[in-house]
Amino acid sequence: MSYDITFWKQQRPLELPPQDIYLKVLRNEPVNGLEKLPVDQVLGRLKSAFPDFDPAEDFPLARTSQGSIEFSWSDYHFRFDLRGICGDCQKLVDIMGEFNCPMYDPQQGKRYDLSHGIALGETPPFEDTTPEQRAEMERMLASALSQFEPGKNRKGCAGRAAMFLAGLTAIACEVAHLLARWD
Repeated sequence: MSYDITFWKQQRPLELPPQDIYLKVLRNEPVNGLEKLPVDQVLGRLKSAFPDFDPAEDFPLARTSQGSIEFSWSDYHFRFDLRGICGDCQKLVDIMGEFNCPMYDPQQGKRYDLSHGIALGETPPFEDTTPEQRAEMERMLASALSQFEPGKNRKGCAGRAAMFLAGLTAIACEVAHLLARWD
């Protein structure tokens, strides 16, 4: 599962909705009213928090406890693509908070800053799934996989359907977990 969060700092409240700002910074389009970030300082803090992060790589990546983070940035934003289960990701929110850059969550359509009615400190914490949640996801996957026997000759797409349903179930479970935490 992939989940992205993006950070930028505004010089003043902007009329442009956060979703539009997000799309513009991802396309490297100028947004009047964004503050230039101290990129080298932010990269230094990220490097200290994630030692295997190398900003000189073409596609910088850091491994986490059960996933990874892909890093991208410009002079005006930082974006983090979270893959897998990422309890270490709270560090990202904390580091960017040190630079007064509130989080924008495009999946929720929320920017966590005072100009939009949500205080910077109200960002939802990132937590690893519990052992019970991991066990339940593994049980569902094992159940779906048990429906698929590679050597068995079946008509149709039963094996592929079982694999698809297993993946879909795991994604639905993770999304439900995230939504339950943030509401």
